[in-house]
Amino acid sequence: MAERFSFRVALIGSGRLGTQLAMALEKGGHRIAEIFNPSQKSAEKLAYNLYSSQLVNSLDFSDSDCNFFIIAVPDEAIEQVATEIVLPDEAIIVHTSGATPMSILEVTAAENFGVLWPLQSFSHGATISFSQLPIIIEGSNDHTLEILNRVVASLGSEPVFMEEEERKNLHVAAVFASNFTNFMLRSAERVLEKDDISLDILKPLVVETIRKAFEIGPENAQTGPAAREDFTTIDAQTLLLADNESLQRMYRMISQEIIDSKYESDV
Repeated sequence: MAERFSFRVALIGSGRLGTQLAMALEKGGHRIAEIFNPSQKSAEKLAYNLYSSQLVNSLDFSDSDCNFFIIAVPDEAIEQVATEIVLPDEAIIVHTSGATPMSILEVTAAENFGVLWPLQSFSHGATISFSQLPIIIEGSNDHTLEILNRVVASLGSEPVFMEEEERKNLHVAAVFASNFTNFMLRSAERVLEKDDISLDILKPLVVETIRKAFEIGPENAQTGPAAREDFTTIDAQTLLLADNESLQRMYRMISQEIIDSKYESDV
């Protein structure tokens, strides 16, 4: 029988992504042996939900028996962690950022380092299934890539290799597709609030819009006043937003972008 593939993992960062990833890794057969986080409270909460984890208060892991290190901290904190961390020999270290270069980990002096970026939005209180989730990987060498492929497979996820520029562009696309989409929903909610209408009324419309975008492509799925160049409706709706300058400005700008995009696609 083949030996079970598993790592002893040290997790640096027990926020939303780190917590979900730790739970998924344990489910995939790995042990989250050590957790470091500036906030003891969130680290304790995560450790309580894991089989056997020890909280540590230092980034000196020179005597640790962990062999896989995950930096799951906000992007702006990765460099400081990479600078301060002390690793045992032959350790593998990765960060989980879509927008941060892999090379930021060179300062750790580790031979095996890389990126393990789950392409998903993580929120407090929401459990994410890693099954079939695309996880973007990059490695400093073939050995690291092989290990990352196996780690991702143990999560039931799909490993997708991307070099740095591809990954950065994907992150920009993800901001448009996820973060901006959510902001548009919040903007719609603000419009509805003045008449005490629940956002839920838009759910069937939004679900169908997303379904069509992936089925026939967003360019073909675009509808609405701007797509029709219905300037009478555009002007009327702009006036309806007169009591909220920021929403009015955004409505005008996006409507114009939709109109312009029709002609750009014809070039």
